[in-house]
Amino acid sequence: MTSWYDFAVQFADDQWVRTAGNSRKNTAKALTATTVALLRTSPAAIRPVDLRTALREFAFNTRRRDDAPPEVATILKWVERNTLSMAMWEDPLKVEEIPHVVDTRLDGKRAAASSVKRTRRILNVAMKHAIKHQILRVNPLPKGRGVTPRTPDAVDRRSLIRPQRMARILARIRRRPRGATSRSTRRSRRSGGTGPTTARSTKSVG
Repeated sequence: MTSWYDFAVQFADDQWVRTAGNSRKNTAKALTATTVALLRTSPAAIRPVDLRTALREFAFNTRRRDDAPPEVATILKWVERNTLSMAMWEDPLKVEEIPHVVDTRLDGKRAAASSVKRTRRILNVAMKHAIKHQILRVNPLPKGRGVTPRTPDAVDRRSLIRPQRMARILARIRRRPRGATSRSTRRSRRSGGTGPTTARSTKSVG
């Protein structure tokens, strides 16, 4: 069966002609993280940063792949021999582990919620691509609430004003006489800066 690496390269090329700029970069990043998660073994002679750079900057870059320098080409050949096959996506236990590995940065910390959401969206597109080309039968990625973390700037629907209440507020504003507030303010200024309540209070004291 097709290896993940071969599929990922083909998917990157397919997306390359459909997208541009940041979308291509984000696709390369998502495929890089997933490829690292799908290695049969960790490379003893390759530094993690060199591995990721080779994948991100050359393997999943259609324009630069054929221009990879010899040391990068060696890394990519190793990856090609040591990635799992696409049949791995039919193993629920393995699939369950992948999102957690993919969401982990090189320094061991969890990626930002926005990055996690973007990566999982790209992986879902990749799974649909695999189904379209009859490599997979169904999308194996987990679904449902709690799968993708909410971004910090997500809007809480409970904080929004309901349409009916907003309509009543706008109606009251429209019914308010125009200029009433400004005329009251001008009268107050002419009387020495005191409003009606203050003026009555001053008169009664005298």
